[in-house]
Amino acid sequence: RMKAARARAAARRKAYLRAKAAKDRKARAAAYKRMKAARAARARRIAAYRAAKARAAKARAKALREHRRRVLLARRLRAARRAAHMRRRLLAIRRMMHRKLMAAKRAMALRWRRWHAARRARSRRARARRAARRRAYLRAKALRARRLHAWRLARARAHQARLRKIRAAHRARVAARRAARRAHIARRRAHHRRMRALHIRLHRARLARIRAMALRVRHMAARARAAAARRHRKWLAARARARAARLAHHRRRAAAFRAAAARRRAAWLRARRRRHAWLMHQRRLRAAAARRARAQRARRWLAHRRRLRAIRLRRARARALVMARDRARAAARRRRWLAARARARARHAAYLRRRNAARRAAWLRAQRIRRARHARWLAARRRAAIWAARRRAAHLRHIRARRAAARRRAILAARRRRRRHHWGRRVRRWFRRRGRRHRRRRRR
Repeated sequence: RMKAARARAAARRKAYLRAKAAKDRKARAAAYKRMKAARAARARRIAAYRAAKARAAKARAKALREHRRRVLLARRLRAARRAAHMRRRLLAIRRMMHRKLMAAKRAMALRWRRWHAARRARSRRARARRAARRRAYLRAKALRARRLHAWRLARARAHQARLRKIRAAHRARVAARRAARRAHIARRRAHHRRMRALHIRLHRARLARIRAMALRVRHMAARARAAAARRHRKWLAARARARAARLAHHRRRAAAFRAAAARRRAAWLRARRRRHAWLMHQRRLRAAAARRARAQRARRWLAHRRRLRAIRLRRARARALVMARDRARAAARRRRWLAARARARARHAAYLRRRNAARRAAWLRAQRIRRARHARWLAARRRAAIWAARRRAAHLRHIRARRAAARRRAILAARRRRRRHHWGRRVRRWFRRRGRRHRRRRRR
């Protein structure tokens, strides 16, 4: 089509030039009108094509804007749904933690009430036993007094010394019984104080664990919100600087991994120090209890008589066995804990090795993919450069061939007309203004 249009334009120009050379004003005006009408039609066609192209580009841009708006609305809806789902999950976790805390508090209060009721029942039974013993003792005392009175009336003067001995022995027995009762009451009170302090410590530790769990839930929520904000910021930054944001994201993730590992290590060290302090405290408590027991045994050994020595030795042996068993259990617990810690360390080291190997393999795979893509891009660029050079060479050959053909045609036409001179300066100037090359350059 282009070649045909060029041929028609050349024919119109030749008709115009022939009319001008023949000095035919009407034919020249008609040829000029035809040339002008063809030029205007071509300009109209080009303008219509450009307007259609602009309309299509405008429609494409509008469709792309509409598509982007719909994608953005869908993304915002998804983000809102995800945030609502996370809020509902966190509220459910918080309600569950509150129910656990209330159940633990109710169980602890019930345990305290039962313990105090049992203790009051024990003290009531002990008081009843003491009152019964006292009444029996008083009855026996009255009976003994009556018999003693009768005996004294029967043989008063003969047995005064023996009665004094009996009274002294009785007073010693009463004093020993009273001292034993007071020591027993003191032991029970000390045991009660220790048990109450232990229960209070256990209750506070349980409450602290429950509060720490609730705090962890709140920290999880805060971390989730911070992660959502961080994801949004990263997306905004990645729109303009994808590669830089990717590298920054990798660096942040590595820093976060290191910080999390450091936090876990610090928490583990704190737990280990707390466990060690608790174990040392328990050992000191057991040592203090053993010292008190030894002092009590020594006082009893000094106070009691020779007939209680076997009982004392049996009790001492039993206590020593209990302490040895406790020490053996503590040593076994310590050994188990050390073995578990060594296993955990080995497990973590194996996990780190696997993770680093996987990261290295992924990086090498990505590097291979990048290098292959770059090589393909270089090859495509080389092929494009080769084809562009070939196209330029073909275009130049075509232009040279066309010029040579035009030159040959002009020479042949001049020979046919037998004209020895040229058309003149005015025709050359008109060609210079309105030639094919000049018009194409102006259009470009």
